[in-house]
Amino acid sequence: MKSHLILATLLMMGMSACNRYSPSWEEDADGTKQEPLQSVLGIPDIIGTEIDNAALLRSVTDSYGMVSDENKDQSVLLQKAIDDMAGQGGGNLLIPAGTYCFAEVYMKSGVHILVHKDAVLKPYWGEKTKNVIMLHFNAVEEAAGAYVHDCSISGLSGERYTVDFSGLRPDNDINCSSTTDAQPVRFVMCRLVKNFIIADAEVMDNYTKFSALEFTGAKTENVEGWEVTRPTNGLIRNCRIVNADFGYGLSQLHGGRNLLFRDVDGVGGVTLRLETHSGNNIGVSDIYAYNVSARDAHAAVMFSPHLNHNGKVLIENVKTENTTFGVEIENGFLLNGEEGELGTFSSDSKVHNVTSVYGETGQIREQTVYLYEPEQYPLLQKVEIGEGSCQYTGPSVAAVFDASGDCYDITVTDVKAEGFVYHPDGVFYEETIDREVGDSWDIIKNIPAFQKE
Repeated sequence: MKSHLILATLLMMGMSACNRYSPSWEEDADGTKQEPLQSVLGIPDIIGTEIDNAALLRSVTDSYGMVSDENKDQSVLLQKAIDDMAGQGGGNLLIPAGTYCFAEVYMKSGVHILVHKDAVLKPYWGEKTKNVIMLHFNAVEEAAGAYVHDCSISGLSGERYTVDFSGLRPDNDINCSSTTDAQPVRFVMCRLVKNFIIADAEVMDNYTKFSALEFTGAKTENVEGWEVTRPTNGLIRNCRIVNADFGYGLSQLHGGRNLLFRDVDGVGGVTLRLETHSGNNIGVSDIYAYNVSARDAHAAVMFSPHLNHNGKVLIENVKTENTTFGVEIENGFLLNGEEGELGTFSSDSKVHNVTSVYGETGQIREQTVYLYEPEQYPLLQKVEIGEGSCQYTGPSVAAVFDASGDCYDITVTDVKAEGFVYHPDGVFYEETIDREVGDSWDIIKNIPAFQKE
């Protein structure tokens, strides 16, 4: 009976995958709604997949025995619900209000998960000592022709639900020595998937290791001729992370094709991290983003190709406040033992309309110290983020930082930098200073914040 009532409510609301709601990409307490997609760069309005309002709808509690419990492992029950729905040709699964713990669950074709705004999704660790992935948008076994398609997870009526990492131990590998062991976790891992939506997730992080949403290519080598080798034709919309670690953030793209990130936001880390160095180095192409924001963070957008030769990326409307960079463009590089040419992004890649507001406690790492002027050194600080864990903070460097050198060119237009004493024109090219990253190690020797206790 409850499921029928919910279905009737959804139908009355006129729910559709394309236009279920009009989210704001900022925290608009007055209920102001965002304008329709209007793009100077010609960003396509990718819908990912359609959700059939008239399809079968079942509640994971009423039909599959899941219960609200902040400690109970319900992975098996959720997997059973997904498998059952897929076996009936697909449909909609409702996760109602409550708290549900799960891990290593695989999405199936034709299944759409609708999450109530008062639902809290938590990773289940149990005896696991390594990485936890809550939900896989991926084939269970990699093979030619093996992929999932036309699937989604989104908030009921477009309202955000909560993904809770707040009780996990933070990562500390990059910046400070730590007495704690991190609990690496991801909310969704996308690999072999086509036509999908990830929407409305509010991730409450605790500076954990890995980005909440990860997109990567097939692990199998020699995938030429495969229809799907990386996440393809997807919409990631109205997602946000709070208290993200410097080295990660809301989303990281190792691989992907024809993806639209719309109305994504981060407090901490990097909201949209285009750092391509995993998943058989398949890389990204035709990646689009519209309305990307960050604050108290490292950056809203990062380009870092490593050794991948990536395709076109178009990003429009970037807003940051108190971040080290608004947009960070790094050169390609090789990791230890790697061979090949330095990575690139297509010269067709563009970023348009960047607004960055200066602050003095953005997330930094030791390597970035060379970018600061000596007058700024007293502003560099070490901040505790948990027992035995810390991060470094410092002033905003620039609205756009371009260290790509001769590797590749990304066109950046309409940049506004507010409150910057250094680099007030918006775009800071690394080549314009006589310092280099290796100088950071000598500089930090005389800065109290970086001294080991």
